[in-house]
Amino acid sequence: MIYIENAQIILTRIEEKCKNILDLESKLDIIDFSELKLSSVDILEYENLISDFLENLMHVDVNQVINAGFLCNFSNCETTFFLGKKRVLALMTHILQDITLFRNKLNLAKYVQLFSHIVKRQLSINLIEKINQDIKQIKPRINQLKGLIIQNSESEKQLSYKNELLLLENKDKISKSELEIWEKEKRESGIEANEINVEIHKQTDDETISIIMGKVPFDRISRIELIILLRKIIYLRNLDNLCNTMLNRENEMDETKIQQGIEIHNKWINVLETVSKNINDLINGK
Repeated sequence: MIYIENAQIILTRIEEKCKNILDLESKLDIIDFSELKLSSVDILEYENLISDFLENLMHVDVNQVINAGFLCNFSNCETTFFLGKKRVLALMTHILQDITLFRNKLNLAKYVQLFSHIVKRQLSINLIEKINQDIKQIKPRINQLKGLIIQNSESEKQLSYKNELLLLENKDKISKSELEIWEKEKRESGIEANEINVEIHKQTDDETISIIMGKVPFDRISRIELIILLRKIIYLRNLDNLCNTMLNRENEMDETKIQQGIEIHNKWINVLETVSKNINDLINGK
């Protein structure tokens, strides 16, 4: 079937993309995300690929897609995107639901805070790595200059070496001070992100639905766009749920744990289904 063939080609592109990009967060700029959409070239490219993938597959029943046999083999990639999603389908769901829908479209407060802290943490990691490299490069020259000062009795050369040493030692001191600042930022941002993530998962279904509905726009076109996006996420979650179940049973995972995984997906599917119905009722004036 042409729809499945097209989806398979797109999924291959997604798999290649997430295997080739090891650290998507490193491409985000140092800016305050509290008032801006969280986006980068990579996120937008993923969004477009995922939409194309789903627009093909949504013509086909979920079970028929699973039976086609290609989907569940796409299980792992090297990308560590925000909450550490390394499975292709989980990564796709995360981007479409948590970033595109909750963060960018609906601007839900907890998701804005969550991703702001996650981005700050990742940027701290990037800066820590850069500062450590600078310190590593400076150290041999400092040791060399100390040796040259001892070896050379000529006052002019000694003065030149001492001046350079003073500059490098000051730079080393500043770098180490900056390192402490960014280490603290990394630690605190990680703690805050984890705390918000726990709060999100503690919310009841009714609370989650109420929060989402409180952010639904008033105009008809935006509401229709939201319903389309919701249908895509629900379909994707159903795919991921079936794949997880099949793979876990093949790997002889304990059935209790398998059922727990199914329930987590079903919880979100039920929430999104309810939200979709509620928005549809608003459009139709019910």
